[in-house]
Amino acid sequence: KQRKNFDDERSALRKKAAHEFHYAKSDGTKQLEEMQDEYARKDAHLVKEYQKLAAKAAKKQQAQDSKPFEVPPSMFLAADGGDDAQAASSGDDSKEKPVKDDDKA
Repeated sequence: KQRKNFDDERSALRKKAAHEFHYAKSDGTKQLEEMQDEYARKDAHLVKEYQKLAAKAAKKQQAQDSKPFEVPPSMFLAADGGDDAQAASSGDDSKEKPVKDDDKA
């Protein structure tokens, strides 16, 4: 996104410079040179501005990449579940006393 913005701004600056150079030529060589110097400074300033933005973004990304991934404690609880919770939820009745046919009468 920043690259596109940079390209758009630089393209607009160059288009404006070409327009200004056209009229500066009719005013003389000295005027043309001054315009060329002015737009060279503007272009350099624009490049420097976006280099700072890129460096800042890279630094931020590096800081995020260097952080260890932390799993929230709730994830461990959900993953573990425990034996008691599993037995209750699965309908496991193996702990109950089996009923014999003789006891039914």
